[in-house]
Amino acid sequence: MRSSSRLAVTRDQALVELAKVARELLLQVASTYRSTITYHQLGVETQRKAGVRAVQVPDWLPDVLDMVVHVCHKLPEPPLTSLVVDADGQVGPAYDEVLRTAGLPVLTDPHERELAAAASRLECYRRFAPRVPYDATPILVTPAAAHRAPALKTPTRPTRTRAASGTPAKPKPAKPMDASRPRRDPDEYRAARVLCSSCFLQTPPGAECQNCGAPLK
Repeated sequence: MRSSSRLAVTRDQALVELAKVARELLLQVASTYRSTITYHQLGVETQRKAGVRAVQVPDWLPDVLDMVVHVCHKLPEPPLTSLVVDADGQVGPAYDEVLRTAGLPVLTDPHERELAAAASRLECYRRFAPRVPYDATPILVTPAAAHRAPALKTPTRPTRTRAASGTPAKPKPAKPMDASRPRRDPDEYRAARVLCSSCFLQTPPGAECQNCGAPLK
């Protein structure tokens, strides 16, 4: 449901909105070398920023992460979900979807899986982080590093402009409108757009998304 209005949303709509925000948050995490985020942190931040509480979608985070995996594969981008770890610093079985989507065999050895995820994380840093050592190597995440909260951007509230005396500044008078000039609807010439459920980007309506080529529902 919507956090602000308490209105219910469909499961598919909720997952698409949550996945879009989750990918945006993971892009922020990837912009800092060796930064990661826990599943719990990502779940909390995703719901808060999306304004959607997934109370009626049990176990929603794995479904959202799977959607992010497929988007990364289509764009293409490095596997952003490799940045999500548990309290012990491990990606766990959730990383298997990355391998399946890439057409690779799922790793049954937990240590081999973590090594593969570490290599994927380094790909993310090299793509999105500004300062990565040229000789950087894949590194496993320690429990201490897993609990180190990443610096995620939060929406800023507009502040009122104040004069030097501390009193609110007077608003500038609006320019008089020309009554003889016809008004235009701001949406009159705006092309229709739909939200692609695969890449979460807006695209003109049609048979397939013009961004990623996925069929539109």
